[in-house]
Amino acid sequence: MAAPQGPPRDAAAANRRKTQRLRVAPSLIVLLVASGVIGALTYRLTEKPVFRLTDGRGGTEPTAFANIPPPESLSPTAGTGPMNVSQLLPRPEAPPSETRAKAGPGAAAKTDSFEGAREVEPASQAAPTSPEASPLPQEPPLTRIRFINWRRRADRRVTEVVLTGDGPIGSDRFEHGTFGQRELIRVFNVKWPYPKRVIQVDTPEVDRIRIGFHPRPAGNELHIVLDLARPEASLKEIRSEGRRLRLWIVGGN
Repeated sequence: MAAPQGPPRDAAAANRRKTQRLRVAPSLIVLLVASGVIGALTYRLTEKPVFRLTDGRGGTEPTAFANIPPPESLSPTAGTGPMNVSQLLPRPEAPPSETRAKAGPGAAAKTDSFEGAREVEPASQAAPTSPEASPLPQEPPLTRIRFINWRRRADRRVTEVVLTGDGPIGSDRFEHGTFGQRELIRVFNVKWPYPKRVIQVDTPEVDRIRIGFHPRPAGNELHIVLDLARPEASLKEIRSEGRRLRLWIVGGN
């Protein structure tokens, strides 16, 4: 009967455990070195945080929060409410004009320190400037007669006829002629006829008004004919008033 083989098995197990320990040792060394580097960086970053505060004049000197005085030393009312960041920064110097105003009329004027400074005259002493008058907008040219109205003035025994256009009716846009008991007004360079052909008036001076549209190669014409009610009636006055042309017919009872 063969004897048990216990010792060789124990030696093989011991060799495996030794090999595992040798493999784990380098990993532990790497972890320790990495932990030391991370700890050093963390200490460096958290030891003294530095922030750059500006003083409003271009200064960029690093200032640590440890060197900033407490809020109670900034103003008498600090600490009674939430602290404003503006309290941590120095106040900018007052302009020279405010410095002179606070110093009083008897104090010497302070010279501006920046380059190119100059005194400015008060507004009351500056030379007045008058803006140029803007030109008036021009009226659109006459293209048609929009309205023909009339009325009788019994106190003056006058019939008044008013032509209203969509543009000025100047002396160069119409012509007057008399033919017996008819008064003719020719309006030049119109584009549209008048919607009515006859307007009944029946006053002592004017019987009716007839309107005709006449195409011409040089420009269309609108003829307004006043049929007078009696031989004594006549066109006394024609007055151009912008877009209106007024006609006064007299001679009635």
